[in-house]
Amino acid sequence: MAEEQSPALEGALASLGRRMREHVVPIIRRLPSYGRLVYGLVTDPHITAGQRTALLVAVGYQISPVDLIPGFIPVIGQLDDLLVMLWAIRRTLDALPTERREAILAAANLTNAQVEADMGIVRSALHEVFAGSARAAGRGVRTAVKGIVAGAVFLGCFAYFAVKSRQRGGK
Repeated sequence: MAEEQSPALEGALASLGRRMREHVVPIIRRLPSYGRLVYGLVTDPHITAGQRTALLVAVGYQISPVDLIPGFIPVIGQLDDLLVMLWAIRRTLDALPTERREAILAAANLTNAQVEADMGIVRSALHEVFAGSARAAGRGVRTAVKGIVAGAVFLGCFAYFAVKSRQRGGK
């Protein structure tokens, strides 16, 4: 038998789903542009070996089955990959001269504002998922603690009456 979810939890999940569709799906549609951007950055002679390495490590993180948050965990497993990639892109773009940065972004059909906004959206989505999980876990912990306290009170009352009963029976 499936466990029913509270209306509040169902509403929160539905709201999260709507926000994901509204904000994260457009970022996913821009992934080919981000691929072109990474290629443009990796092949650019103006970036250092360290910046190139950071980009390549981020690409490796995307395709590696070993992640901090595994990809088989819905939503959050993909968002952490996206955040790592956007962070590496942002770090590399920030090190370039403004005119070179704008040229590489234009070649990938992206703007600096889009990259910043996308990174903010992914951060916010991750925060919301983690905060929602923490709230749900907190409710679960509170329920468990209430159950433990109720059980302890019951056992305490049972032990008290058992002792009283023995004392009366022994007299």
